[in-house]
Amino acid sequence: MKSLEPQWDFTSDALGLISIEFLVNNITRRQMELMSAPGSRRDVDSQERVYRDRILGNLRNLLDLYRRGYVYSELIEAFWVACRHVGLLNDHGMTWMATSSPHAAVDELIRMLPGIVMSDECQRRAADRRYEAHVKRQGIERYTQAVLDVYSRPLVVRVDVGFRKDVQPYVTIDALYEAVDRFNAMRKQGHPLFDHLTGHLLNLEQGVDRGFHAHLGLIYNGSEILSDRYRGEMVGEAWATCTGGMGTVFNCNANKAEYERRNCCGLGVVDRNDAVKRAHVVTAMQYLSEPDKDDQYLRMKPEGRRTFWRGQLPKIEEHRRGRPPMSHGVMPGEDEQEF
Repeated sequence: MKSLEPQWDFTSDALGLISIEFLVNNITRRQMELMSAPGSRRDVDSQERVYRDRILGNLRNLLDLYRRGYVYSELIEAFWVACRHVGLLNDHGMTWMATSSPHAAVDELIRMLPGIVMSDECQRRAADRRYEAHVKRQGIERYTQAVLDVYSRPLVVRVDVGFRKDVQPYVTIDALYEAVDRFNAMRKQGHPLFDHLTGHLLNLEQGVDRGFHAHLGLIYNGSEILSDRYRGEMVGEAWATCTGGMGTVFNCNANKAEYERRNCCGLGVVDRNDAVKRAHVVTAMQYLSEPDKDDQYLRMKPEGRRTFWRGQLPKIEEHRRGRPPMSHGVMPGEDEQEF
């Protein structure tokens, strides 16, 4: 049997939650291998005891990540269900210290977890998550094309924001949402960053390297904006305020030359009648829901909160000077989501 040792990293909530998913997948694969494993039962039992003891040694860190009032990814929810069933967890938190036999409880958890993971409910939730990402990607294309039609020279800005490495151990999912709420409030309060803004997208993600983070796409009236790079810098300044100086920013527009060298630049000023450049803009915006980033979804969010925002579609003037916009079949107001 191959060695499928679980990987632990509890230095932050973001990494701890990813560790739970890794463990759940690890247990499921391991149990499938055990059913067809060659060798004596004694050897298998010895390996399982070592494996169980490793899980037991990290059990407190695993259970410490549970919070009431949050929605979890399908694999993490499967883990919580199994923990409740074997008496390691209840709605108030961990109960394993009151369990008469934690070793037996972990053994039972290992045995039952694959069945929960392979259940119709868990598989349906995984399929729903992938389908929702696909629908989001299609919606981003329709929305982007419609916003590009509003002015003859739209200006596109893409920025990624997150938290510094040294503060990530203290960054919770609530801290991410609080920073995003402050950022969204700035627009409603008339912050200059949002002057001449015609469209915007924001998506929350979670990964091994960057922890909890967000991707933003902003589209402005390019006739009113002097520098797309500076607008990206303004996003960074606003995010620093929202995070109390703990934020990081990657300004894609400051690296525009690299995208231009690769003939795929969808940033900066765009001629709305340039079909090639528009396609590059759509690609840049769809990075917010890129299929290749399937491991970047949020594993945890507060109940009732969304992970994706987009602005309302402004109405396009019917009688406006200049060439008519390229039509993409999106009516103003379709599936509007306030930023």
